[in-house]
Amino acid sequence: MVSSQGLYIIARLAVLAPARRLTATIEVGKPVILSQAPPPEDLYIDDPTLNIGAVKQVDWKAAGAKTSFTYKVVRNGETLIDKIFFSSFRPWQAVFMRGTKV
Repeated sequence: MVSSQGLYIIARLAVLAPARRLTATIEVGKPVILSQAPPPEDLYIDDPTLNIGAVKQVDWKAAGAKTSFTYKVVRNGETLIDKIFFSSFRPWQAVFMRGTKV
């Protein structure tokens, strides 16, 4: 499943270890957005190889965010692992090359 933020979510997965024949349930919770940051202002870099007036975009802006999700492994009713994972995505500015060649 893909969330509206483009993050992949696995709601539930059963794992069978063939050597021991033990089953465990792995639960990955939905991502939680803890905070968001807008991208910085666009960056323009002078490029002497481009004609004056030409503008070429070489990178695209993206918002930043701090997120978390839960991860739990249960076997025979016993919780073996119960963790919260955190991710931090840095905001990124759009970058444009601006022509200065005469």
